[in-house]
This record gives sequence, C-alpha cells and structure tokens, in this order.
Amino acid sequence: MTQTVEPVRGEQLQERMRRMLSWLDETDAIAREHFQSASLQVETKPDQTPVSAADLAIEQHLRSAVARCFPNDGIIGEEHGTVASSSGWTWTMDPIDGTLAFTSGVPLFGTLIVASCSGVALTGACSMPALGERVWASAGGGSWWQRAASGARGANRGLAAERARVRRCTSLANALVCTSGSEFFRRSDRIDAWERLARSVGSLRGWSDCYAGVLLVTGRCDGWVDPVMAPWDIGPFPLLVREAGGVCTDWHGKIEENPPIQSVCAASDGLHAELLRLLSDRSGY
Repeated sequence: MTQTVEPVRGEQLQERMRRMLSWLDETDAIAREHFQSASLQVETKPDQTPVSAADLAIEQHLRSAVARCFPNDGIIGEEHGTVASSSGWTWTMDPIDGTLAFTSGVPLFGTLIVASCSGVALTGACSMPALGERVWASAGGGSWWQRAASGARGANRGLAAERARVRRCTSLANALVCTSGSEFFRRSDRIDAWERLARSVGSLRGWSDCYAGVLLVTGRCDGWVDPVMAPWDIGPFPLLVREAGGVCTDWHGKIEENPPIQSVCAASDGLHAELLRLLSDRSGY
C-alpha cells in the first residue's frame, strides 16, 4: 500500500526526515559512548525489563530535538511518556530497542524513530550504532540502507546509501525466519506457534528485536515474527518493510498503523500469506 503525500505535507515530511537522520547521528554517538562501559548504570523497571542510562539519555535528546525543531508535534516514548500533538504530527521513539543485548555487551540493538501524520507513518528509521548500519524510509520514497565503511564507526561516515529490498522466498521450507526467544511465546500463551515455526521453516534464528527487522528489510532473512510488540517496538518497521517491497501485519493480518499493530508477521509478499497461516493455525485464535 503506497501512501499519497500532499505537496505541503511532503515538504514537512522532507524536513522531518532530514532532521531525523541528523538526530540519529547524535544519538548513535551517545549509544556508543555507553556501550560496553564498565560504569553503565542499569535499573529494572516495574515490568521487570531493564533500562539503562543510555535509554534515558537518548530519549531525552530526541525529545528535546523534537520540541526545539517541531514544538507542536506530539511524542510517544518508551521511557518518558506522551506529549499531545497540535500539528497532526507525532513522533514515536524507542531509544534502545534490544536493551538486553545492549546491557549484555551484544551489538544487536538500535534506536527506532518514526514520524506519523494523522496516524499514518510517513518517515522513520532504525539506526544500529554498534554495527554502523542504518535503514530509513519515507512514504513513496523507498527504503534505504547505509553501512559504515571498513574501520569507520557511525552510519553518517559510511558507504553511500543503497536501496533496501526484501528478498524473494516463497517456501517456508527454504525460509530463514527471525524471532525472539521462545519465552516470549510462552508468556503470551503462543508457544504452539513457536513450535510450528521450528518444525516448518528452513531455519529459525533468534536474531531478535530491531535487528530482525533490519535483516528482513535489507534482504538478509526471509521473515520476521514476534508475538508481542509495543508501539515503540514496531515503530518504523511497517513503513520500512512496505517501502522495501514486503508485507508487515499483525498475526491477524491487520496492516493499519493506527493504532499500531501489537504483534508482527513480516516477509515478502510471496511468503507472508504462508507464514501468517502457520501462525494462525490455532483453534480460537
């Protein structure tokens, strides 16, 4: 589904995309400063998930940037709550998606941000600071992938951006599917779906959180499945996947972005329907 962007809104979109990529250069530096630091402070939130000083610093940096550049835009953030919009535009952000990876010293974490107007995602990005990779998209403008040159740290000093596209796979038996750990399926009472995935796909890998979405968008895996997604977790990925030529829905096939989908089934169009049938093969679900 391609979004039609009105000319005035298109100008606003381009300005927001330009600012967004600049902000991510800054937050990448914050993340790298904290990553694998012996002095990193980590706390446990009431929902028993970890939050680090980097999460808090990055979200505050992004919120301050939005308030400075687009003071009438709304904000939805994982760590600091919601600010109402009076412009029609709202930013949703996850400062460190994959906090467990980040706090464990594993580089498979990223910063997610998406700008929506009237509930429709129009530009968004996922930046992977420790890997020097970034993917971003705008409605109707395609998805783009940038990687750091050898020896360079930070996507802004890397290779030229190239179009990001999902790869074509039409058979589950040949598919490489990424997902989170089986405990997330167990906690959501969907362990049967995880077991069906394990039996049916060619390879099932726990390259999870935002890294799974990046792998899908850039053609390095064939599918991405997770049973539970918060608004900041799914963030820019419906837009990124769509602009890369794929399909991103929840487990019921819902594709609309407002409200955000709460689970994810994403793949190329040839594989998505087969993957969705596999996930939905449950009496009463």
